[in-house]
Amino acid sequence: MGLRYPPPLFVNILFPILAVGLLIITYFTLGVKYLSSNLFTVGVYAFIVPILFFTYGGYVEKRVAKNELDRFIKNNLDLFKFLMSPTVPPPVPQNAVVGDNPADAETKKTNQELIKYSLIATAVIMVLFVSISYGLWSNNRRFSYKRMMIQNGIVLTLVVAVEIIFTTLIAGNYRQLDSNRIKEELFRQLLEYGIAC
Repeated sequence: MGLRYPPPLFVNILFPILAVGLLIITYFTLGVKYLSSNLFTVGVYAFIVPILFFTYGGYVEKRVAKNELDRFIKNNLDLFKFLMSPTVPPPVPQNAVVGDNPADAETKKTNQELIKYSLIATAVIMVLFVSISYGLWSNNRRFSYKRMMIQNGIVLTLVVAVEIIFTTLIAGNYRQLDSNRIKEELFRQLLEYGIAC
């Protein structure tokens, strides 16, 4: 399974070069201990990010979408009353089944594949980075690996807490829908539909 919308080329080239460069700089300026610590942290964090995104991020996204839809309907109730007036022919047949769209099944399947892909990819990255981190420590053994894991675990816990707070307070209150732009597009589509009929 590949990504439906792969990242731009500069991301595929620039980010790995930047990551390797930072790791090399870490090694030569701070030493093996900090390189091992950074690899451990990045590896674990790479696995935490998709878990947070697909669980708590998904919950917040659904809540935001529901709030946005409720706000849009409330602000445009007069428009809906006009569109449902007896003088305007109904755009949807009365016996239409709502919610039984084949595109919904395709979206669900695509999202499940994406979740599986991202969890496998990030799990591989985590195992690789933590293994390299442990390998660097086992060749050096000048610091306590257990202590480093505890320190980084505390830092990662704080980072996750900050992400959850940000997602709840900022992303959870972000408004995406522009009512006027949607109305403009709706009327444009209705006009095109009317001309075509």
